[in-house]
Amino acid sequence: GVISQIEFVKGLRKDPALAMRLNLPTQIAQESGSRTIFQLAFGAMDKDDSKTIDLNEFLAFYAPSPHSWKVPASRGAGSFSDTEAP
Repeated sequence: GVISQIEFVKGLRKDPALAMRLNLPTQIAQESGSRTIFQLAFGAMDKDDSKTIDLNEFLAFYAPSPHSWKVPASRGAGSFSDTEAP
């Protein structure tokens, strides 16, 4: 499935916790900076310019890339024991 801008805005309005987790405003007003912020984020997600976002576009925008993962200094590569999960 896909989600349109209107559906996304309604979801942010309905679920403020979701908006906070996505770092987007809960209220998007026509004549305010909140609309600009939302449109920039939505446009960055909508890679195929379809005016909708599919799951892959959403995840590509919000899921951290492996390059952004940080390993704590005390647990560098190869420091896991045989009994610990990575």
